[in-house]
Amino acid sequence: MSRHRPHEMRFGADLRAACGAFTVVGGVAKGAFVRKRSLCGRQAVQVATARNAILHDERVARSEDRAHYFLIRQLGGSARMDQGRSSVLSPGDFFLATSREGSEFSYPSASLQLSIHLPHDELSRLMGTTLAVGRHIAFDSVIGRALDRACRGGGADRGLEDLLALAVRDGAAPDLDLVDAAIGLTARRARDIALTPRDLADLLGVSLRRLQRALAAQQLTAGRLIQQARLTHVRRLLAERPDLTILACATEAGFADISGFNRVFRRECNMTPGQFRQAACRDSPRRR
Repeated sequence: MSRHRPHEMRFGADLRAACGAFTVVGGVAKGAFVRKRSLCGRQAVQVATARNAILHDERVARSEDRAHYFLIRQLGGSARMDQGRSSVLSPGDFFLATSREGSEFSYPSASLQLSIHLPHDELSRLMGTTLAVGRHIAFDSVIGRALDRACRGGGADRGLEDLLALAVRDGAAPDLDLVDAAIGLTARRARDIALTPRDLADLLGVSLRRLQRALAAQQLTAGRLIQQARLTHVRRLLAERPDLTILACATEAGFADISGFNRVFRRECNMTPGQFRQAACRDSPRRR
């Protein structure tokens, strides 16, 4: 029996207990470990390994009862992540994988990773899609820096989920610029009545000054982005939810002050909220 056999067995057992039906190929180097911890109010696992590969068989993946997304952060060394596409992670990079698809993660040299476990169905609902293949998010991308801030901040209020929704949008996470990310994140967060331009900058992991400069180059401001996103939502509610009062629609859309809402709505839409609702009801196909 190999002198490393007990250690290999313990590593494999710890990995399966923490992450599911993964198989270790190629032996386990001394010093490798799997350690559970908590991050951002979620279960996470630290994995240190080298000179091996970790496989998740596709047939097993499709039949597992416990489905998760793994948001994997490369803390040290490098790794090759294969799930539908191949990516090489450098320190700081992220990789979003799903336990419902087969995968192969290989470690040609020493590697340290942190894997945050996110419930599959809940995250799919919040993202508005189901991830079919792994997604590499570079640390030096807009979303990568924002995810870094979210992980360091320890926030558990959907910050990670909203950023990941942007990361999987049209497969364009590495290419999103700061303005695109601000617009996308605002659309998802504007209903938070407490959202401010500074909050938006914090969520994106940049200073308010930097965000405002980027927006100003396109004749935008963070305050107007938030206001327009709220107006878009309240118009939809006014048209589609006749069971809600105008006040309830405004509050649901993120407006804190009804008188201020009425002024903004009249200025932007050239009619009162009540007039807009009446016109929407007349134009609805169900009313014809």
